[in-house]
Amino acid sequence: MVANAADVLITNVITFEIQNMAIKSAIRNLSTGHDEKYLLTALFENTVHVWDLDSGKKISEFNTILDSGGDRFAFSEQLGFCVTGAYYKDGVACYSVPDGKMQWQRKDLKKVQSIRISPDGRRVFCCFDEGPCQVLNYKDGSTLEKLRGVRDVEFDPYNSYLLMDKSNPEIFTVNGEKQCTLPRDGFAILDIAFSPSVVAISESANNVRFFDIPNPKNSLTYIPPKSYHVLNLTYNDEAEDFFGVLWDYETGTKKTLIKFNVPELNVIEIADLTDSWEEVFVKSGRKLVTSSGKIINTKNGNVDMILNFPMCDYLDD
Repeated sequence: MVANAADVLITNVITFEIQNMAIKSAIRNLSTGHDEKYLLTALFENTVHVWDLDSGKKISEFNTILDSGGDRFAFSEQLGFCVTGAYYKDGVACYSVPDGKMQWQRKDLKKVQSIRISPDGRRVFCCFDEGPCQVLNYKDGSTLEKLRGVRDVEFDPYNSYLLMDKSNPEIFTVNGEKQCTLPRDGFAILDIAFSPSVVAISESANNVRFFDIPNPKNSLTYIPPKSYHVLNLTYNDEAEDFFGVLWDYETGTKKTLIKFNVPELNVIEIADLTDSWEEVFVKSGRKLVTSSGKIINTKNGNVDMILNFPMCDYLDD
């Protein structure tokens, strides 16, 4: 999950000029399905690659309407398709994976900022800068439902909960029954992760909070160092701990994989990620894939494999 607030996007643009001095990877987007056997990566715009996470081999490559910004890139491994978005004229489009054939396109859906796919692959959630979040049929892109006031959604893999990012985030059951409301602590949510009994929420230029669910009255708070926030969150069910990516958003030059020991909230640095622009947790939080192609074991920080991602040299531009 990536925050959609304009201030976060502006900060990312400014710090990109500093970061790209050290980062040579051409990859700017990463996405994995709920089964996590395959990884989809994308360049700054358009081109998508499909990778086998076990063998490290690239399976295919195809062009899409994807453009930069937001979180406009989602993959359903179970049903074999991905959905990408563009902010202006091209809207939202679905492609079969791995052959990249366009299945449908909704050019009327402008200013999309986040795209999510339900765990069963049958619903595509598109959230926008303006207007309600639209839930689309995966087969033809038709609108099934409109969710007013919803900025983004996140799925709980353990209890089938659905978190809706609203003025105050709300958690629902799979049947649509509201379980609880969580207090907001900042202007934009960066990421959300679930364990079997806890939900963790990271907010832009702010803290990471851990709530018991479905009773959120009990909570813990991690306060990052000044000018840092946690971009990505996951729960590693093997280690039984939460992990995150801590980033210095003022300089853009320091990024670290960290582990949260809950409930003590001791934070341990696991690996340096300074050579990465973007990351995604895979294999139920047991691995982290970076835009530089590294597959990192989250428990010990070891690099298990390096994917042959395309590179570019910004210093020559």
